[in-house]
Amino acid sequence: VGFIQFCIDEVCTLSHVRNPLPKTEHSLTLWDKTPKHLKSQTPSRGAIAVWQFYREGKPTMQGHVGLVNNFTPTTFFSIEANTSSGTGISREGDGVYMRMRSRKSTDSFKLLGFIQIWA
Repeated sequence: VGFIQFCIDEVCTLSHVRNPLPKTEHSLTLWDKTPKHLKSQTPSRGAIAVWQFYREGKPTMQGHVGLVNNFTPTTFFSIEANTSSGTGISREGDGVYMRMRSRKSTDSFKLLGFIQIWA
């Protein structure tokens, strides 16, 4: 979340607008504390995708975020930090990469939705 917060802060500073996001380094807190009118189940360019991790079918307090770059009806491309260049899910990767993600959730990786900052 820190990388995404930094990116949004930079754009807001350059645009002379207030950052509407709650200040947090925790993915699920970001989702929970973001105003409802900024949340969506539909991606848009510049939106923040928010995921929650599940273990043995039960939700955990761990999550992940990415900045949507482009999307199709079934997938989207996001810029993510703390990930890897490979396939699959890597919450603690080695850098910032563009990843192609499915809009469908899996047993261990549930897409909560998208935060539409620029709506």
